Amino acid sequence: MLKLATKLAPCSRVVYAINKPLVLASANQRRFNSSTPNDTVYTSLNDENDPQRDAFFQYTWGTWLSNDKEQKQKRVTRFSIEGVNSLLAKMYDTSRETMKSSNALTAPVWDEDLKTTLLPSNLDLDTMGVLNPNEKIIVTQMASIHEGKHHRVYKLDTNTQKSFVLRLPYNLDGEFYNDVRVKSEAATLDFLRLKLGMKVPKVFAYGADAQNNALRSVFTLMEYVEGDLLMKRWNPLVKDSEGSQEQLKSVLDPLADIQRRILEVTFSKFGSLYFTHDVEESLKEDLPYEGEVDTKLVNRWRIGPSAERVFYRDGVPAEEVTKFTGPWKNAIDEVVAVADSALNSVEFNLQKDLTQEQKTILKRAKEVYQDFRSVAPVLFESDLTKSSLPNGTELFLPRLHVPELDPLNVVDNAAGPYLLDVEGANIKPFILHGYPVFLSYDGPKIYNVDEDVEGYSEMSPEEQRSYDVMYMRTRNQFIWEFALNARCRELVGAVAPAVKMIREPYLAAVRRGIDLHHYLNVETSLLALSQMWDSYRAGHLVGADEFPVKWAETEESFNQKVQRHREDLIAYQTKIASAPFSATNGWVPQDMFDTLKEQGVIVQDGEDYVIKAE
Repeated sequence: MLKLATKLAPCSRVVYAINKPLVLASANQRRFNSSTPNDTVYTSLNDENDPQRDAFFQYTWGTWLSNDKEQKQKRVTRFSIEGVNSLLAKMYDTSRETMKSSNALTAPVWDEDLKTTLLPSNLDLDTMGVLNPNEKIIVTQMASIHEGKHHRVYKLDTNTQKSFVLRLPYNLDGEFYNDVRVKSEAATLDFLRLKLGMKVPKVFAYGADAQNNALRSVFTLMEYVEGDLLMKRWNPLVKDSEGSQEQLKSVLDPLADIQRRILEVTFSKFGSLYFTHDVEESLKEDLPYEGEVDTKLVNRWRIGPSAERVFYRDGVPAEEVTKFTGPWKNAIDEVVAVADSALNSVEFNLQKDLTQEQKTILKRAKEVYQDFRSVAPVLFESDLTKSSLPNGTELFLPRLHVPELDPLNVVDNAAGPYLLDVEGANIKPFILHGYPVFLSYDGPKIYNVDEDVEGYSEMSPEEQRSYDVMYMRTRNQFIWEFALNARCRELVGAVAPAVKMIREPYLAAVRRGIDLHHYLNVETSLLALSQMWDSYRAGHLVGADEFPVKWAETEESFNQKVQRHREDLIAYQTKIASAPFSATNGWVPQDMFDTLKEQGVIVQDGEDYVIKAE
C-alpha cells in the first residue's frame, strides 16, 4: 500500500510515499514555508483507478470566478504512477548498458515498449544510483512542487537516493501543441547543454504520445536541480538607495549572462529546435547551423516548425496551425505568419456559438489584424545595405529566443545559475525578441520623477506612487539594456526607440492571450507607427514609402480611426476596472480566494462566484 497525503489548501503540495512518514510541503518549495498535512489516506500500487489518488493530480493553486470546474479540468495532470516505475526501470537498465559503451554521446533512442524517447548518454551511475543485484528501482516519494501557468512539476525520490523531476504540460492549447512543445523543449535543453556548455537540467526521457506511452500523459523526465530561485531576491519595485542597484543586478546580471550564451549561435533558418528523428523527412537534409566540427553533434538537431505559443492558441485544429508555423528562410516571413495566424484564429472563433457582443469584438479584431497583415511584409527594410540601423545584419540573423527567461525559471545552484525552463523556445532575429516578459513595460518612460513629472512634489502619496512605479519599471529596463550593451554590443540597436516602435505591432500580436480584446494593443501600436512612418522611411528602417493601411491616407480617416479606437479602449478599460481580477481572466490565488470567501467578499452564484459590489 502507498501512503498518500493530501491537503487541498492554498499553495499546498501533495506527497505519496512508501513505508515512511509523510511531509506535506508547499506547492513551490523554494518560495513558501512547508506545512503539516491535515489528512492521510492510502492507495494500492496495483489499483490505477483508486479514487484516493485523485487529489494528487488536481489543480490547487487558484480558483476562477467563472467556469472554475472547466478551467481546473484543463489543468488536471493525471498520469500512471506504475508507468513511472516502468520508465525508471528501463532507464536503470539503459544506464548499465551506457557504462559498457565506449561511445559516450549517442543519439536519442525510441523505446517501442514505452512509446517514449530515451537519452542514453544522460543515463549513468551518477544519475541513477546503485542497487543490489535483485533490487528494482522504484519511487519512494512523489511530491507536487510547482503548479505553473502552463505546466506542473513533480519531484520523484527513489530508493537509489536519487531524485528526478517529472514535468507535465496542462492541456490548455490541445494535444498537438503539447506534442510540439515537449519535443522542442527536450532538444533545446540538450542543445544548450552540449553545444553551448550551459547549466540546464539533463533530459532523461520524454513522451509525446499521451494515449500510448507508459505514463499515459505527455511528459518530460529531467534532472532535479537543488537551489533557490532567483525570484527569491527579485524586488522590481525596490526604492533607489545604497545597495539597491546591486540588489537588482544580482538578478539581472545572471540572466543577462544566460542570454549572452543563448545568442552565441546563429542558425540557418527560423523556427524551433528538435532532435533529428522528431522532424519530418524533408527537414532532415538541412543542418541547423554551419561550422560544427564535432561529428557527434552534426546530426543531433534540426530546425522544424516554431514552438512559439502564439501559433497554437484558441483551439485551432492542427491541420490549420501547421500552415503558419514554418520553418522560414526569411525573417519577415515569420512576422507575416504571426499576422496570418491571428487572422485565421479570429475566423475560426467566429464560427463558434457566440454572444452578439463577442461577435462584435471579434469582427473588430479581424479588421485590426487585417491592417497588421498589410503592414507585416514591410515592417522592416528588406535591403539592409540601405538601412540606417547599426549592425542591421547582426540584428536580423536567426538566433535562439527563450521566452521563459525569467527569475522564476533560474535556480541559483552551488555550481552556478541553472536555466530550468525553455518552453516555447524559438529561433527568430534578435530585433524581434523584445524584453524578457518579466521586464516588459510599454507605458510612459520616466527616468527622473522630479524632472520628468510636472508637479510631482505637490502630488498626494498615492499619485506619486503611480509615477514611482513607472520610474522603477523604466529603470529596470535601462539596467537590462546596459547589461546587454556590456555583453552583446553588436545587438544593442534592438533597444533603439525607433526599433521598439516599429516592432511593437508584432510583439503585441505575439503576446495576445485569451482575452478577446487583445487586438486593442495591436491597434494602439499601429496608430502610433503610422504617425512616424515617413520619418522611419527616410532612414530606410521600414520597407515601404507609404504606410500600407488606407485609413492613414487622410487626416480625416486617421482621426476617425483614432476616435473609434479611443471609444473601444475606454469601454474596455471601464469594464475591467469594474471587474476585479479581470487582468487574470477571473483567476484568484487560492489563499486570497479562501480569505475573501471567508470574509464574504466572494460569494457563490450557482457554479460561479461573484464579488459583492460594495
